[in-house]
Amino acid sequence: MSAPPSAASVRPSYAAVLRAPHVRRTLALVARLSYGTAPLSVMLAVTRASGSYGVAGTVLALFGATTVLRHR
Repeated sequence: MSAPPSAASVRPSYAAVLRAPHVRRTLALVARLSYGTAPLSVMLAVTRASGSYGVAGTVLALFGATTVLRHR
């Protein structure tokens, strides 16, 4: 006979995690913050790769245009 799984080895389901108090609100806030920092991280990455703020500005303009077109 095998021993029953210990409490440490049993993983909670996603539903159990989402039922915990304040988890949905916290996840929604984190999701909004991460999307809000995406343009900043793109700008920093492109500026570092290209060495040009002009190129980074062009990439961010395309990023913004695709975001607007995607949400139409």
